[in-house]
Amino acid sequence: LLLPWGEVPVETISRLAESGIGVRTFAVPEKKFDRTLLGTAPLAIVAEAGSRLYLAAFLRAGEDLPEIDGLEEVRLPARGLSEALAGQEDVSRKQAGLYARLDALASGTAADVLRAELGKVVAETDYARAALSAESGVEERVRILQGWVPRPAEAAVQTACDERGVVTIAEDPQPGDDVPIHLKNSRFARLFEPITRLFSLPSYAELDLTGLFAPFFTLFFGFCLGDAGYGLVIMLASFVARFKVKPDMKPFTTLGMLFGFSTMLVGVLTGTLFGVSLVELPQLREYVLISDQGMLFNLALGLGLLQILFGMCVQVVNRVRQYGFKSAISTMGWIVLLLSIVGLAGGDAFGPEAGPKVSSIAGYTALFGVALILFFNDLKVNIFVRIGKGVYELYNITGVFGDLLSYVRLFALGISSGILGAVINQLSGQLLGIPVVGVVLYAVALVVGHTGNMLLGMLGSFVHPMRLTFVEFYKSAGFSGGGKEYKPLAAKK
Repeated sequence: LLLPWGEVPVETISRLAESGIGVRTFAVPEKKFDRTLLGTAPLAIVAEAGSRLYLAAFLRAGEDLPEIDGLEEVRLPARGLSEALAGQEDVSRKQAGLYARLDALASGTAADVLRAELGKVVAETDYARAALSAESGVEERVRILQGWVPRPAEAAVQTACDERGVVTIAEDPQPGDDVPIHLKNSRFARLFEPITRLFSLPSYAELDLTGLFAPFFTLFFGFCLGDAGYGLVIMLASFVARFKVKPDMKPFTTLGMLFGFSTMLVGVLTGTLFGVSLVELPQLREYVLISDQGMLFNLALGLGLLQILFGMCVQVVNRVRQYGFKSAISTMGWIVLLLSIVGLAGGDAFGPEAGPKVSSIAGYTALFGVALILFFNDLKVNIFVRIGKGVYELYNITGVFGDLLSYVRLFALGISSGILGAVINQLSGQLLGIPVVGVVLYAVALVVGHTGNMLLGMLGSFVHPMRLTFVEFYKSAGFSGGGKEYKPLAAKK
């Protein structure tokens, strides 16, 4: 606004106003302005820029200009051009500083800044929520706040409250209380807590299954990928990444090394190295412990049966802890029944003499398991309803066999990963026939092909064991879940 007018004499205009003379400023197209008005009206041309004229009018109180076509009043700020230019330079410097800060944030510190601000906002929100949840008492003179404290921290909380003159009353949780969950696991099991949180935390009264499914999950991952070469690569990559990532990410690198070791172990047992089957090499065939796909299939089913039975044992412990011994008898019946079915199906493995005896004993134990299911499935109802519900439960044995067959995916994924690796080797080998560049193309094809196969296999090797854990194992263990995580009121770091 000020540039066309030059340095406006703000102080002079102010003194004129004190003398009763007001100064008004206008702009008008040059073609429409009659310059003869300059001699008859109190007007002066201040500047000419392009096709416009900039005018100043000096008027006493009550005085006005004659009507001029195209005249447009311009209200100028009450400061001079030099002051405005200095302000503009100051704004430009500040703007440059802001852009420099944005560049610095974008180059790697933005996440830290946002994380710190998020922690601040979350802490303020938590404090406000706690303050609003406090009840009033003694005519608004007392605030009553209720919360949960882990037993090991009770003494510290009590001491802190005593130092501040706060009265505390501690009570144990009652049945039905919605108690938050504070997971407490070994160093090994803590690595799998992020996987536990993907589904649901346990309720307060039941066992935490994290440490119980962790060994199975590790073994299943290796079973699905099943290549010693891939396992070695995963181990080395996880080990190197351990020195590059932030401290809170290091547990994931440890988990990667565990999964890599499991994959390498299964690969050694099955004789698979970067898609090469060592069974096909005569000099190494005798060192492969699991050389037959039928053995691998049976091993997958055996691991599935073991995890399902283990889950039922966990359910027995859970039921005894929560509801008493009688409530777990029906689940014990299922364990007995499944073991009896295994005995009936595999009795021949004990030889021609012991086999019939094992099958006979298994038949009697199967009847005993059925009786436990029929008569102890629901102790809250009468015996006739109980038998009816028991018959319905026995009908659901097909679901148990369906769960068992789900473990075939371990065998299928392991085989498919090996087959894809062998195909990559075969297709890459065909490039060796190309003159000059054949060796280079062969090496590139091997690296790209096996990298893609390994990454694809890793995805399946994580997702499918997770499915077996959250569906088959959790169902066998009678997992109810629904627990909410214990998050104490504290400043977020």
